[in-house]
Amino acid sequence: MIRHAVILVHGANSFGQWANDLEGALDEDDWDIQVIRVRYDGVSIAGASLWSYRPGAFAEIEGAFLKAHKAVESLDSTTVIAHSFGTYAVTRVMARKKNRYLRVRTLILVASIAKPGRVSHILKERRADIVINDSGRRDWVCLWAGAAKWWQYHPSGTFGFADATNRYFDKGHDEVIEDAHAREFILPLIEKPETPKASPFPGPYYSQWSFEWRRVVATIGWFFIGSVAGSSLYVLYSAARWVMNLFAV
Repeated sequence: MIRHAVILVHGANSFGQWANDLEGALDEDDWDIQVIRVRYDGVSIAGASLWSYRPGAFAEIEGAFLKAHKAVESLDSTTVIAHSFGTYAVTRVMARKKNRYLRVRTLILVASIAKPGRVSHILKERRADIVINDSGRRDWVCLWAGAAKWWQYHPSGTFGFADATNRYFDKGHDEVIEDAHAREFILPLIEKPETPKASPFPGPYYSQWSFEWRRVVATIGWFFIGSVAGSSLYVLYSAARWVMNLFAV
């Protein structure tokens, strides 16, 4: 009899090969667990740079996550595992006032770009019993997040959360969720709902000078991606309006 559930949420520009691997590992062990994958389209790296201006795209992810949660809310417990942009999306959904009924046993954030305030709110409101943050010290993507705080992102995958259980690994953005890592460090958290031992913050992998110039490059990159994406959307919008006016009666 199935009594537990796992909800998997992938990142932007990806359909989550890690989720395939993790689901396969659970099947191999023949666990009585229901696995649901939250899938969404239309959020590329360029799309993520304009995320604050795309409520329709967020509504798609929110709807998919709420549907997944409703499908398993009658079970004894639920574990949510999110990677990269998925961490931003999930914490934003779970921290919203209208979603205060949400409850999960364990929230596992991997290579996170989520805002610390949202994680604190989720724990304070007991929408998650445990929040675990797995960070890769060589995760350069989090530097991009740190350079884009005005888009509500945060380099929490580098520096951790004050309220969560932080675990630091000498790995990159995708390595910290790949199959071998997941089998050793994430699967046990599903099997036994215990808070793992936290790791002390080892300090940034990059030197301070290296860290700062990478953030400068990341900032320029965000502006470039946002400008190109914004210009493209404006051109498409203008073309659509022109066509509509052309055929207007």
